[in-house]
Amino acid sequence: MTDGITNNTADGLILRVSNRIRVGVESEDLPLSSESTFRFLFAWELGRTLGFAPKYRFDFEWNAYSALDSDDTFLDLLVYTEPSFKIALEFKLPKSSVLHYSNSTQTRAKICRDISRLSYLVRQASNSYGGMENH
Repeated sequence: MTDGITNNTADGLILRVSNRIRVGVESEDLPLSSESTFRFLFAWELGRTLGFAPKYRFDFEWNAYSALDSDDTFLDLLVYTEPSFKIALEFKLPKSSVLHYSNSTQTRAKICRDISRLSYLVRQASNSYGGMENH
């Protein structure tokens, strides 16, 4: 357990939680049927890792990109324990398609879009993830 999500703990927490999910899915102890399940598992496992700290907050589908000209303006997951340091997460769960056996081209395009959108949030403020301090 850690005291919270900070600049010093964020990377380690994300890796630890991701590895727990991977191990759970590979051992078939955790279901992974959709991107929504992936997001929920991440928020839940992060909460467990933090000992469900009273200050732990998460928000699915937060409207982070409303200033952008886009049909999809929602961030997959926002997590934090202190309002001054929030982490924005986008998830992708590639799936095979019947015709092409893989939707890798579409998934790559969506990953590039998400990287661009996350970069946009970082550029919005030097010490926070763009505009999220008022969320």
